[in-house]
Amino acid sequence: MNIRKTEILKKYIRLENKVFKLMSSICSKFCISCKVTCCTPVICKDILKSKWLFNVVRFTKNIENGRDLIKILDQHFKSGCESDKPCPFKSGRPVICGRYFCKDITSNLKSDFVRFLLFQLADIIPTFLDVKIDKKKIINLDFYNESFKISDKDSQTIKNNLNLALRKFNTIKKYMISPSEIVNKNELIKDILFLEKHSGLSILETISD
Repeated sequence: MNIRKTEILKKYIRLENKVFKLMSSICSKFCISCKVTCCTPVICKDILKSKWLFNVVRFTKNIENGRDLIKILDQHFKSGCESDKPCPFKSGRPVICGRYFCKDITSNLKSDFVRFLLFQLADIIPTFLDVKIDKKKIINLDFYNESFKISDKDSQTIKNNLNLALRKFNTIKKYMISPSEIVNKNELIKDILFLEKHSGLSILETISD
C-alpha cells in the first residue's frame, strides 16, 4: 500500500477511535451491568462485507485474509462475549456497532438534547463511509488492491471529509465534556446540522478548518 493510502487509513483510524472512545464514556455505565449480549459473531463478520472496514482491520491487526479475521472472532467468542469484554477490533468495526443504542441507554440519558448529540455522534462514521469517490462509496474502496489508484483529487476529497467529520466530532465532544461552554444550544444544533448537510465535496472549498 502506498504512502497516500496509508496516510488516509491512519487518519480514519484516529477519527474512529475518538468517536468510539467518547461513545463508550457515555454508554459504558449502562453496558457494564447489562446482562444482554448485543455483540454476535454474525455482526462482526459484517467487516468482511466492506472492503474499507476489512482494510482497516487488516492494517491494524496485521492479518492477510478473511480466514485470519475469522480466527480472531472464534477466539473472542469462544468463552462468550460479555458486555464488559473489550471488542477485539479497536478500529474497522461494523457500522451497526456505533449506531445501536438499547432502550436502557436512550431512556436514561439526562436530556433530549444529550440524546440528540449521541445520535449525531453515532452518525459521524456512517456519513463519512457513505461519501462517493468516483461513483463508489468509501465503504467499498479497497486500498489493498494494487490496481486501485487514487488520484490527487480523490485523495483530497477523502481527507476533506475526514476533516469535516473531525470538526463535527469536536463540536459534539465540547458540549459533552463542558456543557457550560455552550451558550446557545440552537446555535450548536445549527452548526452540527450544517456539518452533516455539507459532508460532500461541492461546498468544502468554502469551509476552512
